Amino acid sequence: MGKKQINSKKGVYDGIKFASQLEIHCYKLLQDAGIDFGYETEVFDLMSEFHLENVLFKRKGMKGIANIGNSKVRKIYYTPDFVSDLFIIEVKGRMSQSFPLRWKMFLNTIFQTNDKRAIYMPTNRADCQLVVDDILKRFY
Repeated sequence: MGKKQINSKKGVYDGIKFASQLEIHCYKLLQDAGIDFGYETEVFDLMSEFHLENVLFKRKGMKGIANIGNSKVRKIYYTPDFVSDLFIIEVKGRMSQSFPLRWKMFLNTIFQTNDKRAIYMPTNRADCQLVVDDILKRFY
């Protein structure tokens, strides 16, 4: 049985393409509260691209196993939903299978770079409101 794919309902608001309706909801709350933020304006490099010179045998579709070594391994990056100088918000209604590892790598990058911003991960509409309330109380 294949992996279950997570499909959030995408949407457009204020001329911006959002990955989910929950992101739009959070965007509206932040905007209505007069909080300064950017949407997907900062990208974090979690792992640099590198060239693997080793021999590496891996299944290549119907062709069976093949040597795919001596090749480029792409970088891993992460783009949080909402960012400012004070906070980072990742709105996450449903998590993909790969997200928990990427999230840990992101948190490690935050730690390694001594980034002191508050980090939030609301998972529903009520959480989004709590996040906005906390930002207003903490920073405004």
